[in-house]
Amino acid sequence: MVRTLQVGPASFRTEIAATPEARQRGLMGRADLSDDMAMLFVYPDEQIRMFWMKDTPTALSIAYIDRRGVIRQILPMQPYSLELVPSQTPVMYGLEVKQGAFERLGVRVGDQLDLESLHGVTASH
Repeated sequence: MVRTLQVGPASFRTEIAATPEARQRGLMGRADLSDDMAMLFVYPDEQIRMFWMKDTPTALSIAYIDRRGVIRQILPMQPYSLELVPSQTPVMYGLEVKQGAFERLGVRVGDQLDLESLHGVTASH
């Protein structure tokens, strides 16, 4: 499922990963991302989340987002890295974009994800 999401001042064409299988697959194997493309990982609850870059050839940035839609952290992730990149606080969403896209589009910590655009999306365990 693809939706247009507003995140702070920017809009992203966003693939939604709301099932365990989709969240596990993520952006593995994807080499061609433009600045306006993203993947949103949706979880059923807030927890400390950890992402890695196994089999992912493109450098990414991840925004960790709480249940209210507020960006709590933005972190870089390196291609093919098996290093875990944890959130510092419990979060419900992870938004991955091409590395540097958040900065280029003016998205910052404290910005808001428009949760209305996720109407009808539910995460499974």
